[in-house]
Amino acid sequence: MTAPAPCPACAARDVVRAAARAKIARLTPRQLAVARLVAQGKRGLQISLELDIGEKTIRNVLSVVYAELELDSRTALARLIWEAE
Repeated sequence: MTAPAPCPACAARDVVRAAARAKIARLTPRQLAVARLVAQGKRGLQISLELDIGEKTIRNVLSVVYAELELDSRTALARLIWEAE
């Protein structure tokens, strides 16, 4: 008996997930932590308090993350993190 063919939607989801994971794999642990908190909807002050780093550091980290991942908004970053997980 042969295994059933995967559904096209499942295969597409797996491709999107793999691409997103490959992109975020380039981030440092600190950058990934900040990105995940952004994806949860947290703002700069909330992130800085949670990670015990300054708000300016958060802005700098996000600038580097946006450039590294070729993104231009918190929404795009949140979507990428959501797709990867």
